[in-house]
Amino acid sequence: MNYRINSWWLFVLLLLYCIAPFSGQAENTPKKGETIRVVLDDNYPPYIFRDFNGDIQGILVDEWQLWEEKTGIKVNLIAMDWNKAQAFLLKGKADVIDTFFFTEKRAKLYEYTKPYATIDVPVFFHKNLGGIIDIASLQGFTIGVKAGDACIDVLKKQGITSLKEYNSYEAIVKAAVDHQIKVFSIDKPPAFYYLYKMNCEDEFRYSFKLYTGKFHRAVKKGRTDILKTVEDGFALINKKEQNVIEKKWMGEPLTRPPSFRYVLFFFLFAGLIFLVLIFFNITLRRKVRLKTSEFQDLFNSIADLIYTQDMEGYFISANPAMQRLFGYTMDEFIGHKASDFMKPEFQSGFNSRYLEVIKKQGIHEGISCYFKKNNEKLYLEYKSSLVKPDKGKPYISGIARDVTEKFLSEKKLEKLQAQIAQSQKMETIGTLAGGIAHDFNNILSPILGYAEMLLEDIAEDSPSRDNLNEIYTSALRAKNLVKQILAFSRQEITELQLVKIQPIVKETLKLLRSTIPTTIDIEQDINNDCGAIKADPTQIHQIIMNLSTNAYHAMAETGGELKISLKEVELGELDLISPDMTPGAYACLSVSDKGTGMDKNLIEKIFDPFFTTKEKGKGTGMGLSVVHGIVKKMNGVIQVYSEPNKGTQFYVYFPVEKGSFEEQNIQMQGPIQKGMEHILLVDDEEAIITMEKKMLDRLGYQVTSRTSSLEALESFRATPDKFDIVITDMAMPNMPGDKFSTELVKIRPDIPILLCTGFSESISEEKAAALGIKAFLLKPVVMKDLARKIRDVLDKTNIKTLE
Repeated sequence: MNYRINSWWLFVLLLLYCIAPFSGQAENTPKKGETIRVVLDDNYPPYIFRDFNGDIQGILVDEWQLWEEKTGIKVNLIAMDWNKAQAFLLKGKADVIDTFFFTEKRAKLYEYTKPYATIDVPVFFHKNLGGIIDIASLQGFTIGVKAGDACIDVLKKQGITSLKEYNSYEAIVKAAVDHQIKVFSIDKPPAFYYLYKMNCEDEFRYSFKLYTGKFHRAVKKGRTDILKTVEDGFALINKKEQNVIEKKWMGEPLTRPPSFRYVLFFFLFAGLIFLVLIFFNITLRRKVRLKTSEFQDLFNSIADLIYTQDMEGYFISANPAMQRLFGYTMDEFIGHKASDFMKPEFQSGFNSRYLEVIKKQGIHEGISCYFKKNNEKLYLEYKSSLVKPDKGKPYISGIARDVTEKFLSEKKLEKLQAQIAQSQKMETIGTLAGGIAHDFNNILSPILGYAEMLLEDIAEDSPSRDNLNEIYTSALRAKNLVKQILAFSRQEITELQLVKIQPIVKETLKLLRSTIPTTIDIEQDINNDCGAIKADPTQIHQIIMNLSTNAYHAMAETGGELKISLKEVELGELDLISPDMTPGAYACLSVSDKGTGMDKNLIEKIFDPFFTTKEKGKGTGMGLSVVHGIVKKMNGVIQVYSEPNKGTQFYVYFPVEKGSFEEQNIQMQGPIQKGMEHILLVDDEEAIITMEKKMLDRLGYQVTSRTSSLEALESFRATPDKFDIVITDMAMPNMPGDKFSTELVKIRPDIPILLCTGFSESISEEKAAALGIKAFLLKPVVMKDLARKIRDVLDKTNIKTLE
């Protein structure tokens, strides 16, 4: 058998490989008399290594020689640098490779025999170096390894990448002795061999095994025929023959010392103690299992959620309550983070914040939103703590509780409190606005009345007529503004009637189309089946115009789409958006745009009077506040959704009225009606009563005017039949209009009364009818309206008298 590597022969082989490479594997299985080529490491004492002459020797050399004798197949051992051995086999230059560790990566290329030796692979380090206790502690060190060794893959897989490769174990140990490296990882047998050989075994320590490998013999993938031949040959070597070879190279133990008998006695005594300890251990284990079972039962029965996580936030364990609540199995929990059960946009922020706080402060608690397996929302109140055991790695332990119902109830309460506060604020502002409107009406009434009378008196070609027209027009605009303020304060007296909104919406859209530029598309979705509501048609028109105008202004620069829709919806108990609403059918009017939108702070202010985001001169700030007042008065609710740069949607809900509905025709007004009846006129404002008396004189009536309700009552009591009708203001000192009317009726029950007012919180239509009040007239008074109302009341009274 040839043990010496012939350099000339290697040169010839390399030359032949360059000219005509060998095929990937031998085509035939070696038979008796033929030769099998085995490549292996030349530097792995005591299994194989070179003597001073360069010849290979060791356990494997003797075993393969015995294998050759048993099988009759010649063995050509090719010992070389281990880093080149695998390539040597894969190129077909050898049939078998020996001293080979198994790895998953290598298993793709090789077929393995059964293991024949177990080899520990520790981490060695200089004796003055401390703190190397596990793989993680190797970070920051340069680790010496042998090129081609399996330990390279193991270290890299654990994140240790600072490696320095050497061609032999001897070179690694020598580099460590020369202080070129502080730490190295090689197989234990060659490590001990060279450490003792270099007389430096006391200079190094090892603390833990990187891994334990097993020696195999291997062939190229698919050559199971050669593998079987190798295994069958070694099966012929008996245990005794193997022991002879091992004793030759591993040696025998030293002669037993004289104290052996005492040592034997000690071990016998220790054995007896050991048996006693085993008995107690078994008893203790039973008790521990019982207590563990009790603890497990308690753990499983706890309704709160209990969990543990590693330092990266991944779940390690969880109790059954957590599985039941989320709907996931234990396998679906373990290995996932808590954030995996959140919305994606919250995941990264929660992970970094949660782990950062725990690592710094040792504890983290709060309430977070999660989703069950069925996508149902879940709120958990949790408390997580950092645990640092004496042994082992730190971890996170926590407990959590389902607070979904409590959390949602608190949110609902907060929303309700905000709605109540907003409602109270609007009520307060409304009361203030009503008072201002009343005083303003008293100032405005003479201006409007005198301007109207002057326009009747002045010639058509008078140079002052244009000025008077401007005064009259401005006064009318002021009257409309007061009307808006009163609508906002819900103090304007209007008659609600059963109407269908569809014709009003369509009519308003025609008007809008002529006033809004073509850069804005108007889309309508009007459901003709939407039921009737109780409302003032004029005010419905006002709502649509105000909301549509705001939508147009939001898209004035960029253009866009204005969408108005109307449909009937059924709202249940859970759908109600205001505590003032009741379940039932509602007409939902929506106005939406794709304009600039609003943020949350702006939305909270839009219904405040005189608040506007428009430029000076483009808005009074009363539009939405008036809309809010009108909707509230009609027992409706208005709701807004908006986001910056995403547009705005207004939704107005009116309760649908059950019952029949008849379209009402609007009668055109005729010419100014006059009369000759005697009128008792009462108002505490001197300017107003003077102006109204002049109006009535123009209309042909006889007028007795009083600025005090008490004086007027005395005049009426003195001659009750003298007067055909009484026109009185509502808000007067000493005796307001409603009480004044009550006293008049006591004296003469059939006296018709016309009540002039700007607003009234204390009198309804039913109460007014009971007091004898036949009609209302809104301030400021316009002569045409005054003339028509007087005639309506007097004519109806005369008809009843004739009947």
